[in-house]
Amino acid sequence: MTDVVANSTSHLSDADLQAMAAYLKSLDPGQARAHQADAERAGATARKLAAARDLSLGERLYLDNCNACHFVSGKGAERVFPQLDGPRWSPLTSRTRCCT
Repeated sequence: MTDVVANSTSHLSDADLQAMAAYLKSLDPGQARAHQADAERAGATARKLAAARDLSLGERLYLDNCNACHFVSGKGAERVFPQLDGPRWSPLTSRTRCCT
């Protein structure tokens, strides 16, 4: 994510940022409910990541690249690293900056 911010999104023009924000705001909030965190499933994922056994490539990548800031729970540290699981978060609409 750091590479994305450093080498891509940090170079967007104000017009591009506004267009992206307008798109994100146009999304149907009803769809977000279909993707909200399922506590039981999230707990199972956190336990599997914490055990660090028989992990898929994606799970290993998460542990190697995201876990230090967002933790195995994906909840991050309030006001420092945003929650990845659950309510939508966007660097365009949040004062909290991710992975910079």
